[in-house]
Amino acid sequence: METEFCYISEKRYLNTIVFLTVLFIIFPVCFAIFKISQFFIFPVTLISTILFAVLENHLSNLKGEFEADEEACIFTLSKKTLHFRYEEITGIELANFPENGRGGNLIGYKIKLKMRVKNMNYVIQQEMKLDYNLQKHPEQIAKKLEQMELTEIGNFLKSKTGLY
Repeated sequence: METEFCYISEKRYLNTIVFLTVLFIIFPVCFAIFKISQFFIFPVTLISTILFAVLENHLSNLKGEFEADEEACIFTLSKKTLHFRYEEITGIELANFPENGRGGNLIGYKIKLKMRVKNMNYVIQQEMKLDYNLQKHPEQIAKKLEQMELTEIGNFLKSKTGLY
């Protein structure tokens, strides 16, 4: 079995807070200490903001790959590869969490696959955004959740490991 999925970082908001702290506290202090002209504040801020936006977008939605054979499975994310033998997996949990937008409207789901391997916990998650037509037909939401890549990976791992 081989498939691709999208990994979503849970640290996205922490990254934003750190960036804003650097932008609005550390930059002005550095400019004041080194007596840099105020003319450079705007270009440095603009370039930093653009770089942060590009990196944040790239790092928050990394494409991953999953491969499996009869003995083991391999998760690859960017340059990091995790290799698990099925007998090393001691726990698998697959859960769906609804995401609400402004006004409490259901806008999508997060699918989380939690695995326990050698006393380490690994969490992989995928987003499923709902389009307007799907929101009108809730019976199709469960069907679509079952067809998501991460759900299929979780069910495959459960069948291989015997953990239900």
